[in-house]
Amino acid sequence: MVYGNCAGVARFDDAKPLDCADVVGTAYRRAHPSVPPIAMITSYTFAADYFMLVFIAGVGVIQAAASIGGLKGLLIVKHPLAARALGIALAVCAFIWFFTNSNWNINDYEGGLDTNDQALVFFLGIAAAGALTVALSSLVNMRMKDGSPSPDAGIGALRRVCYFRALAHNLKRWRAGEDVGGRG
Repeated sequence: MVYGNCAGVARFDDAKPLDCADVVGTAYRRAHPSVPPIAMITSYTFAADYFMLVFIAGVGVIQAAASIGGLKGLLIVKHPLAARALGIALAVCAFIWFFTNSNWNINDYEGGLDTNDQALVFFLGIAAAGALTVALSSLVNMRMKDGSPSPDAGIGALRRVCYFRALAHNLKRWRAGEDVGGRG
């Protein structure tokens, strides 16, 4: 019988204190005695698969949104319609892969991710997708020059220049003490 609440106070019949992983693992093994202990690695596989889902779909959504918004400086593929098609295909294929790869409709105590871990993995996946998009699109569009962006352009500057060029231009203006971004 489990007493307490997974905060270091849970015990089995006056045994030593256990942490949450021990309690959940023991409960899982009792509920599924035929499953070998190696199956407990499922949560790590789920986290990696969920990260890949969010990362690939995130890159796709960013590409589709940049294409629709006319932000040519964020496009990895220079043609807007091709970038939109690639973005939609990446997002759809990521979801198809994730949900056909394995049965991920599982509770956090049966090998899934709890809410906090899932939020962290989601954030890391989106951040990685944004970083990859900025890096790749800046490399692809480095020669893209339609003049220098205005300091008030904001994200609209990416319609004419790549991210790194817009960032460098604004940093140069900021260091010179000029008003950047309409703040002053």
